[in-house]
Amino acid sequence: MNNHIAVKNKAKHLQRILAVLITAALFTVTISTSSVSAYYTSGANGRSLEVIPGFTVNQLLAPAGTACREQQMLRSFTGVTIHETSNWSGNANARMHALYLWDAGRNNDVSWHYVVDSTTAYQCIPESEKSWHAGDTANGVGNASTISIEICDNASGNFDQAMANAEWLAADVLYRHGVYNVSGALFQHHDFSAFGKNCPITIRDKGRWGEFCGKTQRYLDQMVGTYGSYSVATTNGNITISGTPANASSVSRVDIYADDYKYVGSSSIANEFFSCTLDASLFTTGWHVLRIGAINSDGLVRWSNYSYVINVDSRMVLDNPVTGSTYYGDLSVDGWAVSHVGISRVDIYMDNDQWIGSTSNLYARNDVNNAVNNAGLYKNGLYSGYSYTIDADLLTEGVHVIKVAAISRDGTVQWAFKSFTIGAKSGMCLDSPQSIEYSGDIAVRGWAVSLDGISRVDIYVDDNQWIGSTPNMYERSDVNSIINSQGQYKDALHSGFTYTIDASLLTVGTHIIKVAAISKDGTVQWAVREFTVSSAG
Repeated sequence: MNNHIAVKNKAKHLQRILAVLITAALFTVTISTSSVSAYYTSGANGRSLEVIPGFTVNQLLAPAGTACREQQMLRSFTGVTIHETSNWSGNANARMHALYLWDAGRNNDVSWHYVVDSTTAYQCIPESEKSWHAGDTANGVGNASTISIEICDNASGNFDQAMANAEWLAADVLYRHGVYNVSGALFQHHDFSAFGKNCPITIRDKGRWGEFCGKTQRYLDQMVGTYGSYSVATTNGNITISGTPANASSVSRVDIYADDYKYVGSSSIANEFFSCTLDASLFTTGWHVLRIGAINSDGLVRWSNYSYVINVDSRMVLDNPVTGSTYYGDLSVDGWAVSHVGISRVDIYMDNDQWIGSTSNLYARNDVNNAVNNAGLYKNGLYSGYSYTIDADLLTEGVHVIKVAAISRDGTVQWAFKSFTIGAKSGMCLDSPQSIEYSGDIAVRGWAVSLDGISRVDIYVDDNQWIGSTPNMYERSDVNSIINSQGQYKDALHSGFTYTIDASLLTVGTHIIKVAAISKDGTVQWAVREFTVSSAG
């Protein structure tokens, strides 16, 4: 299965590389070979411009679920990757590229989050999703954790202005993800390309990457000065947002809202700094936008957005029972479960979803906490262990399926399933008498075992006439070695019984003997056999 997945992923990667090449060919097919050069990019005159006044980012998202937008979640945020379209057609502006992904490009594994020209920009893929831009597979740093910006090279545009707009847009993306230094957070497509693509071509050929990074940093510094700086950390599953708003001396408090302006917390300001711990159960796994409202003493509010990902999957393991194993008596259900919001309880079901019981008493599992929770992403990750004992009386002999549900505090549920066997709770064999003719005294012999041990054996004949009892069980090493390999039957070594029925108690003819093996828990096993007495005693 793993080899199949690996081959499939490699094929997907090659398909994406091919799609990049085909897409580039489609865009440039009308341009002569001599004009496909960074030095002919319209407006690439080396002027360091400012973002155009009134610069706006429009939204024209590619259709969800298509090849260009598979809706795979962006794993984390490492930074911004800069591209150029290398499409020098006159009408190849930002809107045209956005329309391409909406229409013909939807079937190709090539996409970008943003495309920007000299007048405007379009968002084509949500920031919470991967776009296929870097050529380094679905799990590579470029595709899996950076947001992509394409800069248009169209002949009717002005590249210097488009570059300035992209610098501001890159700063905006970085700022909203809590990154305030471009070092290690701005990338070129060339950094990730599997075939060393010369992209962004104009910026690279003109030696302007340093300029791009410097301008982006300047815009970032301006944003920090205008809105403040913030950080988000997760410890023991608790989400803490802290920072210093702009003009913090005049800020009285900070209110925190999530996503669609759902209130999640508030904090006062002390020494121009605030810290607010949020209830993790308010946040599902995935990307969220924290909306930070810095409220001045005069009531004026300055808003900042902070994009934050909870990229931690809930996990659970069912240690016992073990698949395919056989159990006797009470059954111990053991394992562990963690969630970023913590586990509230564990429910136990059997077979056809028959509810057996629940436990909310989670105990310490240092081994689990050390193995999966070093980063403190799971709330109460130390107390992840669960244990529940199913009474043997609820378990019939045969194959069963146990279903364990770990319920997180946000209501989400994890499931674990195991198939196992419940062995016989008891067993017996009547060796003698056999179904033959006898004369004289009748020897009743056999063996019996149970989980709690055998207390006595009672003998009856015909219409349940009691003949006698014996509590004296003798050694049967043959029985013990065959049926008690797991030691499940108490004192199975002494499982043999014998009793002699005096011949004077039996008339000539056919009789039925009934042997009852009484366990120490009061349960009874029966063995019944017909035999014949040929002559009177």
